Amino acid sequence: MPGITIEMPYGRGTIPLDIPASLADKLHFARPQPLEALTDPAQEMLAAVDAPVESAPLSERLQSARKVVVIVNDCTRSTAYPQWLPQLLEFVRSHLAEGAELKLIMACGTHAAPSDDEVRQALGVDDEVVLHDSSDGSSLVEVGVSPRGTAYTVNRLITEAGLIVATGAVGYHYFAGFTGGVKAVFPGLGGFDAVVHNHGLCLDLKERYFADGVAPGNLDGNPVHEDLRGIIPHLPPIFLINVVLVDDRDPARFFAGDVVTAHRSACDFVDGHFQHSVPRKADLILLSAGGHPRDISLYQAHKALKHAEAALSKRARILFFSQCPDGMGHPQFEQWRKLDFAATVSLLRQRYLPIGHIALSLRTLYKRFGLNLISELDAATAEEWGFTPVPPDKASLKAAWMLARARRPVVVTHGSSMLLSAGQ
Repeated sequence: MPGITIEMPYGRGTIPLDIPASLADKLHFARPQPLEALTDPAQEMLAAVDAPVESAPLSERLQSARKVVVIVNDCTRSTAYPQWLPQLLEFVRSHLAEGAELKLIMACGTHAAPSDDEVRQALGVDDEVVLHDSSDGSSLVEVGVSPRGTAYTVNRLITEAGLIVATGAVGYHYFAGFTGGVKAVFPGLGGFDAVVHNHGLCLDLKERYFADGVAPGNLDGNPVHEDLRGIIPHLPPIFLINVVLVDDRDPARFFAGDVVTAHRSACDFVDGHFQHSVPRKADLILLSAGGHPRDISLYQAHKALKHAEAALSKRARILFFSQCPDGMGHPQFEQWRKLDFAATVSLLRQRYLPIGHIALSLRTLYKRFGLNLISELDAATAEEWGFTPVPPDKASLKAAWMLARARRPVVVTHGSSMLLSAGQ
């Protein structure tokens, strides 16, 4: 077998790994099931909204609404909006009742607001977009309280709507189970404290780790997802439009209709194409988060590590490709960076704080695996979080060195999209 070159997504480009023939034959590639990009995404989207799951067609729903709010993902999410959002907005406008109002709002969650140029590039439209600010109390209103104690606080704009059109992409989420669905509304348009309370449900600090049911690919019995879904009765009607992407880039399938059942159909589709079981637990993984925007920060890219965790043997080594041009990706990391595993658990037991679950997850990954990181993070920051930094120009050499010492190596080029498990 000749040597091979593996292109590992990194930012907006790739890093090539030149693998010698003597090492290439033992590689196991974890890839999704065959899935083709749609030739006309906009037309397929329109077909989906015309024949939705457990809902009247969008054209009918629009006619009775005096105010329609369309929710879009923020710029950290791959959603391929330029390929279909302009046509959706055209469709909505053409079916609005006379005198009805249309608003477009970006679900920034607790993330920083993007620039105007970033918004235009991500959405492919020049429309005015309201940028949600989770800390702006004047824009928030409480609509109810969950059985788990989350005060459902959301952007006032959606509470005034006659119809909410919630859009987004569906994939695995490391503690909410899946992206998409009601997440566009909450936490996407949630108040900061409400989002923090919901996210805190992912931890069981008696067990010093994630709570039962909290896992990528799991909705049933997941306290975070169930708490998110509980907001639905407190809101105006929601019409869902979710997309599943190929390689985080191009639409492959659209799902539209009821916010719960259409989302569940999308999740089942994702499971059918993006789950992968390796024959035995791997002792080495060459892993990319999937490139921009999946690796815009360690906050975002970390999810790929969680999606691969179940397929790795104890003390497996990881060579992780994540550009991280935005660094860690959240200012709250600063208060956690000097804390080891025990101190992280101790602080969280006092009270849940933002980013605490990611800090605990990173500390736990460090305890379990050997972490090597190719990124733009400065070496000191990478080391504080348990990673051995590797310069990008040394990637091939490092990969070959690690492969020579591995028995069961796995390669994953789009780790944020895949969910791995192991036969043994």
